Amino acid sequence: MDNVLQLFNEHSRKIATATSVLLIVLMSLTIANTALFFMETMNSPDIIPDSAPAGTSVITQPSFKVSSLELFGRLESVDIVPQTIDAPETKLNLELQGIFITEDAKFSTAIVAKKGKIGELFAIGDKLPGNAILAAVFEDHVLIRRGTKMEKLLYSDSKFQFVSDEAPENKSTRSGRAISGTTQSRPGNAGSNVRNKNKPNNQTIDNNTLTQYQEKFRNDPHGTLSEAGITPVSIDEANGYQVGTDAPAAIKQAGLQPGDMILSINGRPVGVASSDTALMAQVMASSRVRVEVKRGPRRFFLTVPVPKYGRQ
Repeated sequence: MDNVLQLFNEHSRKIATATSVLLIVLMSLTIANTALFFMETMNSPDIIPDSAPAGTSVITQPSFKVSSLELFGRLESVDIVPQTIDAPETKLNLELQGIFITEDAKFSTAIVAKKGKIGELFAIGDKLPGNAILAAVFEDHVLIRRGTKMEKLLYSDSKFQFVSDEAPENKSTRSGRAISGTTQSRPGNAGSNVRNKNKPNNQTIDNNTLTQYQEKFRNDPHGTLSEAGITPVSIDEANGYQVGTDAPAAIKQAGLQPGDMILSINGRPVGVASSDTALMAQVMASSRVRVEVKRGPRRFFLTVPVPKYGRQ
């Protein structure tokens, strides 16, 4: 026993030093483990355990986006209106036969055809003959896109055609589309035979014919309108005229259809033939006329060029 005590006394310092080192190591490991535990807890996402009751609700903190606070006001939607650009005239074998302009420019349409062919109604974005795209519609021309280039399609002639009943009617193969708003139409140009000067004289209306027509209208307005397939809506009241099914091709080519009601001309209500003779003279002396038309429940304006054939 004495030997053991003597040995312990001799090595007590070494034992104390080893014990201290061991305690320090254990304490360091404990501190490090605790620190790692807290770090993992702070960085881990909120996970709902599978065993959580179905009725337990999770409280989430509301989040805000700076863009949704509208600090500088609300951005209102703006309708994009096509701008006229200085584009070169197209070399495609196309002709512009009519323009229909709506209040919303993107819904405007145009009647386009290959020269000498019957026109079709095209909307913006439709593909035209010649692999062109209708890009924009304006009052006196349209813009077409060929690849990356923009080109302009104008009315083909400097004069306005006025054809007789024998001329082919210019109809659209897409007549199912609704037409509303302000309309610019170009009558005629229905076929190459109409332009042929070797054809009989009844194919076009010259200056003498127009003069005779004006004189006939002054003398017998009711009979003249009846021959043209146009009848008053009511007697002795300016409630407009109705276009009949026997209307000549020139009236249909101007954009009117059977059943249409002509309410006003150049802003003046019409419907009393005897009172409209003076207005007729003004119309024939002008270059174009603005007609208010009612087609079913819709009302729109039709701008029609007045024929000038035979006037030098």
